[in-house]
Amino acid sequence: MRLGVFGGTFDPVHTGHVAVAEGVRRQMGLDAVRLLPCNRPPHKARPDLTPGPDRLAMIALATQQTPALIPSSYELTRPAPSYTIDTLRALETSDRSLRLFFIMGMDSFGEIHLWKEHQALLSGFHLVVVNRPGCAPPDASRLPAGARVVEGAADRDTGGGRVHMLTVEPQQASSTEIRRRAREGADLAGMVPPPVASYIHRCALYQ
Repeated sequence: MRLGVFGGTFDPVHTGHVAVAEGVRRQMGLDAVRLLPCNRPPHKARPDLTPGPDRLAMIALATQQTPALIPSSYELTRPAPSYTIDTLRALETSDRSLRLFFIMGMDSFGEIHLWKEHQALLSGFHLVVVNRPGCAPPDASRLPAGARVVEGAADRDTGGGRVHMLTVEPQQASSTEIRRRAREGADLAGMVPPPVASYIHRCALYQ
């Protein structure tokens, strides 16, 4: 089974997240994509991070029309902070039939050298790097040693150790902007799926 793993704070999940997950699933020929809200991000100071159950509930609402996109509480039930290499190893150990594809943005890939055991990520798993508006690919000379970059779904049937560069229709939604607009009571139409907007309003999130 080809399984996409899409992690992040998802605070809140927005239309761009859903578009990326579904776009990657189609282009890479994945059977499903799990969206995993992290317990606590190791590289971001977010003392105001929305509780995990709320972020997970919003993901469930955002993906209810796309059954191949699956909300997962996996990282929320593990000790913080959440490290990608630990999550992928645990998922791989739990089911040896899985072929894992970790989905990340171009901005995050540019800082992959700061991640825990980044060489193990690059050599042991498929990474799917999605374009971000205004974010150019890192210069080849700055990529960590051993990073084997391919275009699109090339070599997806090999073992790990591939970095797949993908282009997905850019979305302008931003979690930071959504939180700001929610605080101001502004309309969130087009930025989050309608059920997520209703949840934010009903639970008075980001006020």
